[in-house]
Amino acid sequence: MLKLVRCVPALLLCLGSPILWGAEKVLVLGSNSSAMQEVKEAITRDLKSYQLENFIVKADTSYEDYKGEILKQKPRAVLLLDNKSVQLMQQIHQDKDPFLAGLKGSATMALNLKHILADDKLISGIAYEVPAFSILTKFRSLIDTKVSRVLVIYRKSQFQKVFQEAQVQLEREGVQLVGLDAEKDGDTPAAIQAFIDKNLKEGQADGKVDAVLVLTDNKLLNADTFGSLWVARAQSMKIPFRCGIENFVSSKLRFCTFAAFPDHSDLAHQVSEQITAIIEDGVSPGELGVDYLIALKMAADKTILDRLGLKLRKANSQDLKMID
Repeated sequence: MLKLVRCVPALLLCLGSPILWGAEKVLVLGSNSSAMQEVKEAITRDLKSYQLENFIVKADTSYEDYKGEILKQKPRAVLLLDNKSVQLMQQIHQDKDPFLAGLKGSATMALNLKHILADDKLISGIAYEVPAFSILTKFRSLIDTKVSRVLVIYRKSQFQKVFQEAQVQLEREGVQLVGLDAEKDGDTPAAIQAFIDKNLKEGQADGKVDAVLVLTDNKLLNADTFGSLWVARAQSMKIPFRCGIENFVSSKLRFCTFAAFPDHSDLAHQVSEQITAIIEDGVSPGELGVDYLIALKMAADKTILDRLGLKLRKANSQDLKMID
């Protein structure tokens, strides 16, 4: 009987059992939206040689509950899937416990990681926002029109680095990114709203802009500004609004003309590669930094395209989701 019991682990492995004896543990922390579930499923496939554990982070999840789960699981690395999880992990790294203070990981699906993780040596990441360069060049490859000046309203305090990188990249493509700091007249919600109201127009910076780039920033896009300013202006202005959010291209909203948005399966593959590099190759998260998304999906609003007189280049539109 003893001999039979000792053979069980080997037998299970031979039969392809999902039990991973002695496998490295990775703790996945984040909320449980449908998009995050999609990413988690893809990560599970990519990291099948690891033991993955999930902890749902809710709006009311406390620091102590978060810390308690980490101490309970004792993972080799963590995977962070929203801003709250990243914020709590950065607090964890201030703990006196050597294990907690040195726990490494990677993050994605959180906004503004380029800024949040700029000086972080323990958390790497994949930026969830689609780069301005990708949105604008993808649009140009699909739509038969010339674009030379694009307006972007952004918060300099949070997005200056991202804006400057995009500006340099687009200059090489002959596109001028006309950036306006939404906090120029103050950083209160009222001041930001007034700034958007005043500056979201076609005539900007001594010239006319050809398009508007909409950033994913809840300080700019909120209940007070979204419908009354952003959507209303998109419907009245005679230029296309472009963004990195699929739901903004919608027959109900008629907001953005075009969106390039994350391919969640590929996003999961990118962040899984970072986790593997950290665990197996000993690469430090600080060395990995925060990478941009690689693979994207696209959507366009045909009604707005027709209204603006914009035509698709048919040869390049096979992978485009068209909204009537």
